[in-house]
Amino acid sequence: MFARNLINLHEILSGENKDKHCIYMNFWITDYVRKMLETEWKGNPHMTSMVRSFLTVENAITGASQKYNCHFDYNSNIDLDLWKERKYLHDYIENYDDIKEIINSDGHSCKIYSKYFDYIKKSHEKYKEEFCSTYSNKCHNHINLSYFCNNDKFISKLECDENKGVLTASSREERDQVLEEPDESGRYNSTPASLHDQNQELEIH
Repeated sequence: MFARNLINLHEILSGENKDKHCIYMNFWITDYVRKMLETEWKGNPHMTSMVRSFLTVENAITGASQKYNCHFDYNSNIDLDLWKERKYLHDYIENYDDIKEIINSDGHSCKIYSKYFDYIKKSHEKYKEEFCSTYSNKCHNHINLSYFCNNDKFISKLECDENKGVLTASSREERDQVLEEPDESGRYNSTPASLHDQNQELEIH
């Protein structure tokens, strides 16, 4: 399933800027592996070899065609938690306009966003301090994340009304729930993961 989704992802992103394509690929792969380690692979004594196998599959697929020109940006100093932080920063920028629309739909989404943004801002300040003005062995070798450093989307929290009427559960789900993972066919939605899901994953209370 991983190989099939990876192949489909290349096709789905074929119209994207190649640098953007490669960044998305790297975030998708590391997030997939991280979630597998937390669920199906948890406690597996062969975990290390399984991760290597996944990266071998990725390299075989991306190396099969020169048009992809993108491989996994491996750095032993960058663990999966750090990849996760950077993915959230990336997603916040990419989905900024969609998030703005979602949080103005009802007070519930606005409250979630307020806590979510605190996490984003803290992660961004950490990134700027460690990587924007100095070299670190936790910098990436191939993908360029310099757009994190001076993006004004991280500076100010979006305004919304926490007291605004709350949508019904079904309406809010339709409005708020948008997936960051591919479905079984490998297709992606263009909008961000739901703020509710991100809030739960980050364990913000």
